[in-house]
Amino acid sequence: MHLWKINVAELSSSAALMERAMETVVEHAEKVVFSPEYEEFAVRNAALCVQITRALLANKTFPAKTP
Repeated sequence: MHLWKINVAELSSSAALMERAMETVVEHAEKVVFSPEYEEFAVRNAALCVQITRALLANKTFPAKTP
């Protein structure tokens, strides 16, 4: 799955690798986030899950709020 890329990026402190890994996770979000591997990943990597959540929300278009 794509989650190993984020682990490698974090361990290597590579901003470029982290950016590409995050783009890949966002691109395949449904497949990644609903996988059993993601549940295991989330338990071990809470901070990275926060980053993934933020990246997903940054790329989402929200409907306009009505007054």
